[in-house]
Amino acid sequence: MGKRLLLCIQSALLIWGLWCVPAPAAAAEPQAADEFGLLRSKWSAYLIGSGHDPSDPNIAKAVASIDAKVTNVSGTGFWDTMQKETGRTYLWSDLKGSADAVDAASAYNRLRDMTIAWATAGSSHYRNEALKNDIIGGLDWLYANRYNESKRETGNWWEWEIGIPQSLGDMMVLLHDQLSPARIANYTKAIDRFCPDSTKRTNSPTLAETGANRLDKALAVVLRGINTENGDKVKQGRDAIGQVLPYVTKGDGFYEDGSFVFHNNIAYTGSYGGVLIGDMAKLLTLLDGSSWPVTDPNLGNMYRWVTDSYEPLIYRGRMMDMVYGRAISRSGESKRGWLIPVLRLSDFAPPELSSRFKSMVKAGIESDPSLQNPYDGLRLADITLLQNLLSDPSVPAREDLVLHKQFSAMDRVVHFRPGYAFGLSMTSTRIANYENGIGGKENPRGWYTGEGMTYLYNRDMPYIDAFWPTVNAYRLPGTTSDGATRAAGKTSTKDWVGGSSLDGLYGAAGMDLDPDNSTLSGRKSWFMFDDEIVALGAGLTSTDNRRVETVVENRMLNGSGDNELIVNGEAKPSQIGWSESMNGVRWAHLNGKEDETGIGYYFPLAATVEGLRESRTGAWRDIHPDGSPNPVTRNYLSLAMNHGTNPVNESYEYVLLPGKNAEETAAYSSHPDMMTLSNTAEVQAVKEASLGITAANFWSPGTAGFIRARNPASVMAKAQGGELAVAVSDPTQKQAKVRVDLGFAALQEIAKDPAVTVLRTSPTIQIEVNTAGSKGKSHTVRWKIDPSAEPGDLEDPQPDESAKQRINVQEDAFVRNGSYAGQNFGTSNWLDIRNGSSGYARKALLKFDLGSYEHEPYAVTLNVFGATSDSNGTVSTIGVLKSRTMPGMKIR
Repeated sequence: MGKRLLLCIQSALLIWGLWCVPAPAAAAEPQAADEFGLLRSKWSAYLIGSGHDPSDPNIAKAVASIDAKVTNVSGTGFWDTMQKETGRTYLWSDLKGSADAVDAASAYNRLRDMTIAWATAGSSHYRNEALKNDIIGGLDWLYANRYNESKRETGNWWEWEIGIPQSLGDMMVLLHDQLSPARIANYTKAIDRFCPDSTKRTNSPTLAETGANRLDKALAVVLRGINTENGDKVKQGRDAIGQVLPYVTKGDGFYEDGSFVFHNNIAYTGSYGGVLIGDMAKLLTLLDGSSWPVTDPNLGNMYRWVTDSYEPLIYRGRMMDMVYGRAISRSGESKRGWLIPVLRLSDFAPPELSSRFKSMVKAGIESDPSLQNPYDGLRLADITLLQNLLSDPSVPAREDLVLHKQFSAMDRVVHFRPGYAFGLSMTSTRIANYENGIGGKENPRGWYTGEGMTYLYNRDMPYIDAFWPTVNAYRLPGTTSDGATRAAGKTSTKDWVGGSSLDGLYGAAGMDLDPDNSTLSGRKSWFMFDDEIVALGAGLTSTDNRRVETVVENRMLNGSGDNELIVNGEAKPSQIGWSESMNGVRWAHLNGKEDETGIGYYFPLAATVEGLRESRTGAWRDIHPDGSPNPVTRNYLSLAMNHGTNPVNESYEYVLLPGKNAEETAAYSSHPDMMTLSNTAEVQAVKEASLGITAANFWSPGTAGFIRARNPASVMAKAQGGELAVAVSDPTQKQAKVRVDLGFAALQEIAKDPAVTVLRTSPTIQIEVNTAGSKGKSHTVRWKIDPSAEPGDLEDPQPDESAKQRINVQEDAFVRNGSYAGQNFGTSNWLDIRNGSSGYARKALLKFDLGSYEHEPYAVTLNVFGATSDSNGTVSTIGVLKSRTMPGMKIR
């Protein structure tokens, strides 16, 4: 990923010098040398294409671009500006640095571009002898002065261990027949010095490589093996792939819910995840049909990544910004890097997935309104690959997605409907707020990107048009802001972050707000239905003497900045510079850049809304040191709700109505489908009448409509057409069980998640959900109910006093583990319960004699009185150990 990885740890390297070995004179493997030649030919075809038609305009344009990098009429090509004289002290005047490998890596990349031009049929530099000699001379100079087995790492590790080995490996393939054995041996010694093992960080050998970094290194090691005809090295690189394929439950990697986390706690599907799947496509392309095919038993997971991890984050061909980490600050990040890797993977996927992948890529190309030429910037081989797909009438473009998906392991949520996609980015104890790099100069303003920022995508595609260098980074849509900066890489102290999903179509999400550098706190919830997204905030409190506001919208406008804004039926001024505090706002509508891209806004409580139409100027250099310093200007309109300075228990309510025009928005405000059932710091809940859905985020045990949660939980329930469907999750990801009551009687169970236990079906339903280890997953159950029934009373049914019987404890004891396991504490006059390590964990045991009880028990209630006495105030969960099963017996 080049300079994009500069955040990674700087460290010196010395010890790995002991591991350097000379390049082998001959391979020890039984494979014939021509197999390595075939692999080099295959990789050469990947890099420069083969058999392409030079008269094809897209091919010709790509070849011309390759040539222009080397020489051009302005004399700025890499060959034009290269220092060639004897005794030179650098190769290029702008790459003189020797303190670290950044300039050396850039020099290798330039030589690589020159090598590609030399090797590409149809290039004006094809097989140019003088160019070849200057390339090899440059490689020799870099080996002698910048990158060899006697050097030690300084600065960023990535250039030493990944960037240079990959570029050098590519050039050794393309120039293989032109390089002497001595040169191959020298270059290989340098590679082995810094990338001897793709499973470990060379400058920190106890650090295991993961994800994209591991596969980047695996590719470099495979190429090293191919270039030296060493099958053991090819196998070593191939075998390193296996570690990234299994799903993980913590740290870096892919999760079962589709999340991809890297750098321990950053949502990174788009950036590092994109490199990872790109590397997989490269390795499969290279090794397929060889003596070292990728046959790992977990390889099937990779195809699931495409459908579960990538596809739900792509809208109109672009992956959502909220999974790009610090890469949002890079002006050249197209968000379309997934296209070619997925297309290449279709060659290896099972037939049904192969077709799906191709349709997905075709839709990504055809639905992107900003894409003028899909072949621009592609390698020659990829142009041919894509042309074949787009001209194939048997491959239909995939239809628009209609889904709701919770990426609970990385605190991201997506919601798709025809015409729009909605994204939500949050922060918790598990996932950090944002990441920066290059000493804080890369993505320095990501302060609020993880604090409930909402992304509303439609055909306007606002986030690809210099959004990040120009938007007011303190006022991102969806966030509650106090205008203060936030340090990078900060997790919050709050576990309750996540939500629930019903039928993969509807969702609830919530975030317990706890930002860095602030006393601001509160609860934020979002409820996502068909044509509406409800946003609630409650308990907003701060003591920092800062003004706090919730930003409903901060939308990029057209070039003139005059998109029409209508509020309560009145058109507001369209001039840049307009601002107004508008009282009693029931609804508003903002026109988009194109037809049918307008957005409606409904305010259930007739809010005071502050509007601002402004022009903002910035430069990509402001947010990335390699960005252009040229100023860019974009226009914005924001709508915000002011909570004042030092707010106490403030709240807000608003509804986004994507795609509605002004008339439809006004009609909705008069007859809204949604109703707020609760908006407090304990429970936030809404009802969507047309869908029959009640959705609630329970920050504490409580009741909302016909739902009662006895634990913190997110719950969605749909009662419609004689069916009741319920989805329950534990957003804290820490509870073992969650219990929920529903105010209906069940007639018949239709389907049930194995984690759900039905405790009661009448007069009301009670379920218990085993959420241990579920990572915020939604667990569902569905019943038939009386279609005419109204929700009943959720209070626990109380038996007559005469039906109750008190049974005293017959015997009691408590036990300890570890070395105390054989000791009897039964004579103590207290019961001790404690969670802890060996020797400190204690359990209490109670024995009851039910011999005198003549009836079938309906319920058993255990009354326990105790205290938590440790200094941390830890709350212990006390349970009853059921020693034998009794018909109809329920423990509560």
